[in-house]
Amino acid sequence: MALAKSQFKFKKHEFLGAEGAEEDKDFLRECFIDTGDLDVLRDISHPARIVVGRTGAGKTALLMHLRTCENDVSWIEPDELALQYISNSNVIKWLTELGVNLDIFYRLLWRHIFTIELVQLKYNIRNETDQRSFFEKIYQKYLGQKRKKEAFDYLYEWGNKFWEGTECRIHEVTKKLEKDIRAKLGSKFELLKGDLSGSKKISEEDRYEIVDRAQTVVNSVQIQKLSKVIDALENDEFTNKQKKFYIIIDRLDEKWVDDSIRYKLIKALIEAVRDLKKITTCKIIIALRKDLINRVFRHTRAAGFQEEKYQSLFLNLSWNKEEIVEVLNKRLNKLVRKQYTKKEITWKDIFAHKIGKQRTDDYLVDRTMYRPRDIINFSNCCIRHATGRAAITATMVKRAEAEYSDTRFRSLGDEWIADHPSLLKVLSILKRRPSSFDAFDITEVQIDEMILEILSNDSDKKCILKEMCQKAFDGDFSKTELRRKMINLMYRLGVIGIRRKNRVINWSFIGNSVLREAEIPDNPKIEICPMFYRILGIFAQRRKKH
Repeated sequence: MALAKSQFKFKKHEFLGAEGAEEDKDFLRECFIDTGDLDVLRDISHPARIVVGRTGAGKTALLMHLRTCENDVSWIEPDELALQYISNSNVIKWLTELGVNLDIFYRLLWRHIFTIELVQLKYNIRNETDQRSFFEKIYQKYLGQKRKKEAFDYLYEWGNKFWEGTECRIHEVTKKLEKDIRAKLGSKFELLKGDLSGSKKISEEDRYEIVDRAQTVVNSVQIQKLSKVIDALENDEFTNKQKKFYIIIDRLDEKWVDDSIRYKLIKALIEAVRDLKKITTCKIIIALRKDLINRVFRHTRAAGFQEEKYQSLFLNLSWNKEEIVEVLNKRLNKLVRKQYTKKEITWKDIFAHKIGKQRTDDYLVDRTMYRPRDIINFSNCCIRHATGRAAITATMVKRAEAEYSDTRFRSLGDEWIADHPSLLKVLSILKRRPSSFDAFDITEVQIDEMILEILSNDSDKKCILKEMCQKAFDGDFSKTELRRKMINLMYRLGVIGIRRKNRVINWSFIGNSVLREAEIPDNPKIEICPMFYRILGIFAQRRKKH
C-alpha cells in the first residue's frame, strides 16, 4: 500500500544517507545491519582483525559501530601519523635507492606506535602528570625484578615524548635511525650524499661497505628491547580477560604517504598486527581494500613468501540479497517514519512493485554488486526523481538508473586506477552488446583496435592492462590468451559474470571472488552486470535466476 500523498511526500534534498560512512553517522547509528561480522571483531580471541572488502562494502561503518560498542578504543587516522616525514627523509631515500632492506625498521615503527598507544589507553596517559604517575607505578611494581625493569627501560628512554602524539613519536624514531646511520658511516656518509646527488661517484668497494654498515644499523634497531616490553605487557599488564582494548586504523587506501614506501609500510603493519596477537586482551584492527592487499603482496613479495599464512587474519565482508534489501528498508523507515507514521515501512510502501516484469527489489539488487553503498546510491537517485511525490514509480527508477549507472562506472574506474589506468578503455569493448553473449563474440579485430588505443596513450605507463596489450602486440602471447586475461580481469572486478556448465552464473561479488584462468572455458558465456547496462548501452535479454 502506497503512502497517502497528503501525509507524506519526498522533499527536495532528502536522501537515504551518504555513501561514505564518515558522512553517514546519523543514518548509520540507527540503520546499522549486523551480518555477524561485528561479533567476530569484538571477540578478542578470534584471529580475524583485518577487515577486507571492496569500496562501499561497509568496512568503515563496521569499525565505527565497533567503536560505539566498546569502551577502550583508540582510533588512529593514517594522515595523523605524519608518515610522510619518512618518505621525505633523505637518509631513508638514500638507503632505499642503495637497496638496504628497511622492513625491520618499518616493523619497529608500527610496534612502537601500538605499544605506546596500548599503554596510553590502559593508563589514560594524556599529559606529563599522567606519565609520571605511570612510571612511578611501574617502578614500584617491578622493584627488584631486573628483567622486567629492563623491559620498561625502553619506555623510559622516550621521556617526555611518551605521552605526545604519534606524529612526534614517528619523528623521534626516524631521527634516531638517521643519527645512528650517520654515526656508523662516519666520513663515508659524505660520500653517500655525493654519490646519490650525482656530484661524485664512489667506488663499488665503498658502496658495498656503506650498504653493509647501514644494513647493520637497521638490523640492530631496538626490536629486542621492544619485544621485551610486549612480553611484559602480555604477561603482567594486560591480563584481565574482562577488560578489552582495541586499536583501529582505517582509510589506509587513501593518500597518507608516498607510494614509494606505502606498500612496505602496509606490509609491515600487517606483520605488526600479527605479532601483537600475543597480547590476548588487545586487538589491533585495520581495514583494507582487497585490491590494495593484492598490490601490497605483489610489490613486497620476497622469496619464500606464503600468502596463506595471513588468511586467518582476514575478515572478508560479504552481503546477500536479503541483507541488501534490509539496508534499503531500514533507511526508508528512518526517512519516512519521522514524517508520517510509526508503522514499519518497507520498499513496497514506497516503490512500484514491479519494474517491467521483474520485482522491484530484485531489479534494484541486481543492479548492485551486493554492497550497501550501491543500494544507497541507487535509492538516492530514485528519490531525487520523486521530489514532491509520495511514491517512486517504475518510470522514475528507469530515469534514475541512467544517472546511477554512469556514477558507478566512473567509481569503478577510480577504485581500480592504481593498477588499471586503462580500465575504462578496455570496458568499452562491452558497449552495445546483448546482456549475455559468447566470449568469441569479442573478435580479434576488436581486440586489435583496443590494443592500439591503449598502447597509443603515453600517460598509462604503470598499467597492468597496457603491459598485457604490449605482450600481445609483441607476440608474447596470442589474442585468445589476451581475451581470456581480459575476461578474468572483468570477472574479478564484477563487471561480468560467467555462466558455467551447470548454467549457474558466477559473480565475483557473490561467493567465488577469483576464478583461475584455467577454470575459464575457451568460449564461456558472458553475462554483463546489470549495474552497467545503461552506461554501456546493453541490450537487456531476459535473465535467468542465479
